[in-house]
Amino acid sequence: MNCGCHREKLSEYYFQCKNQTWPRFNKITFLIPIKKGKEQYNIYLFANMTRDYSYKNLDFNLILTTPSGEERIMEYNIEDVSINRENGIELKSDLYLSKAGILSLELENLMPVINLKGISGIGIRLTGQGK
Repeated sequence: MNCGCHREKLSEYYFQCKNQTWPRFNKITFLIPIKKGKEQYNIYLFANMTRDYSYKNLDFNLILTTPSGEERIMEYNIEDVSINRENGIELKSDLYLSKAGILSLELENLMPVINLKGISGIGIRLTGQGK
């Protein structure tokens, strides 16, 4: 008998940055199919930096649109960025999605430079509650 909940890896999406650069006004959009509504999901963002990344943090804006059309806008800051490990942050924990459809995550670079160099890519990991 299993008495506890466990986190189940559902899907992972990755955007590879052209020339290892994220231009300030180029939004990165992830369109994630949600096959099952009336469930809770966890959303984690991770970023991979090269040695050309010259900042200790990564600031970005997230526009999250659920399959039911609800929109949420939030700012995030990943602190203590390192080129030797995956840099990440939990975007949403236990996000309840009432219906199936497309979950849209739009990321906007908020760093104070036009071309943010040293980012090889950014990914999204979506997990849910298992039974």
